[in-house]
Amino acid sequence: MVYLLLVNISLVLFFGLYRLALKPLTFFQWNRIYLLSAVILSICMPLLQMLDLSAHKDMYEPLRMVNFTEADAIVLSTDSQSRQAISPMQWVGIAYGIGVVVMFLWLCWRLYGLSSLVRQNEKENHSFSFFNRIFIGKNVFSPSTVYSHEKVHVQQGHSYDILFLEVVRIFNWFNPVLHWYIKELKLQHECIADEQCAVDKVQYAELLVTNALRVPAGTLEHEFSNHSFLKKRIKMLFKHKSKGINRWKYIAILPMGLLVSGVAVGFNDSLSHRMKESIGNITNLHLDRDDAIEHLPLSTGQDTIIAFSDLEMKPEPKGGMDGFRKWILASYEYPQEAIDAGIKGRLEVSFVVEKDGSLSTFGVVKDIKYGTAEALIETLKKADKWMPGIHNGKKVRVSYVLPMTLNLESDESPKIPAQITPKKGSNPSNAATENLSEVNVHPDPVGGLAVFRKWVQENYQYPQEAIDVGVKGKMEVSFVIEEDGSLSTFKAVKDPGYGTAEALIAVLKKAEKWHPAVIAGQPVRSSFSFPLTINLQP
Repeated sequence: MVYLLLVNISLVLFFGLYRLALKPLTFFQWNRIYLLSAVILSICMPLLQMLDLSAHKDMYEPLRMVNFTEADAIVLSTDSQSRQAISPMQWVGIAYGIGVVVMFLWLCWRLYGLSSLVRQNEKENHSFSFFNRIFIGKNVFSPSTVYSHEKVHVQQGHSYDILFLEVVRIFNWFNPVLHWYIKELKLQHECIADEQCAVDKVQYAELLVTNALRVPAGTLEHEFSNHSFLKKRIKMLFKHKSKGINRWKYIAILPMGLLVSGVAVGFNDSLSHRMKESIGNITNLHLDRDDAIEHLPLSTGQDTIIAFSDLEMKPEPKGGMDGFRKWILASYEYPQEAIDAGIKGRLEVSFVVEKDGSLSTFGVVKDIKYGTAEALIETLKKADKWMPGIHNGKKVRVSYVLPMTLNLESDESPKIPAQITPKKGSNPSNAATENLSEVNVHPDPVGGLAVFRKWVQENYQYPQEAIDVGVKGKMEVSFVIEEDGSLSTFKAVKDPGYGTAEALIAVLKKAEKWHPAVIAGQPVRSSFSFPLTINLQP
């Protein structure tokens, strides 16, 4: 919808510039190129609002701030009665679709009628051209001059110009400015041909009048004596040629194009932090935060595997745990058997980070069956090497247990474990201490993110305007978690409109203080991007 709006606003702006500055000029070929370029730019430039520009997001992040994105989007929906009604926006979509179908059928009917006319060649008093075909009526005056005129249309491919604009009009049928584009383009075509064939202007004008007959409105072919253009063609035929210096006016298309591009980029929401979509439309997968990862000692026939709490430098994936979690979310392939069974729950997989950073010795600690743990192991086997753990100045082998929660019910939020249960033989107190001190600690609401998400669901007030139009989609609100844990600097970075993002900000402003992020033992300000999915459709 936004794309269509931008396209048609652009068409109006470009045509307004043409009417004000370019139409009076006698640079007919330049006018033709301008009109075609205006339509092409109007179609292409709004596509900038669809491009994923998130690769450049680092340019926009504030300095000295740690940035986190919530791993799971809350899915909100209204009651079934609200969802069953067809919203006004849906009616608009239906009306648009009907208009497209009607315009397509109308174009097909006109093409069929033209093809029938070409086959039958009934217009004995008319002369016209269409694509590479020229037809000269038996009773026309000065057929050689008429033929030369129609030949210009064929050589320059004027029929392709008109057909292109007719196709564009199908998808923008509600915008009357396209009718003017087509009319003006046809006029420029006729003026181009007249300019090349009118050796004697007076005699040529008389020939136009003599051959002028009634031509059906909306014709696709180029009619030599089209009465709707007759007066304008004669006027342009005798008009003094425009001075060459006036060609600089065509440069105005560049700032107009930049304006449209800037507006399109302004509607691009990918410059904000993007969360990873759930796998497919039916799966909802969550990789638990790194403070829920167990780090266990293990003894094998090889070198001793050091307990995580005893390390001088802890092993870490390249790009950090946030990047590793996102990679897991993107790479994990849900087993079809698990999808069919609607399986959900928590699984845990252990592995060893070797001295060279490679992952090995994979094992299933907790399994929910249906191949889910095996699928996670297969994903981990494809992971890049980690930075190994360091103990007493030497690289050592370290074990990890990676928990992950799976949920195939898309209308429920995955649960984040409130606590971890270490394996027998591990030291839970040490593990917990290491997770909350000396290492980078993520900001976290009191009670955990699961409780916070539930609180948002319970307190979010749907704007009546959003309910009326049946809005749906994903919004995202960023905020800063201050050093004291308070939330500030709220901003809607992705907004479906109709007050939905403002309602989420109003809820977040009422939230209790969080546990702030910690780096090197010191609390720091951090930005957080919180996604929320709303769906008012059945």
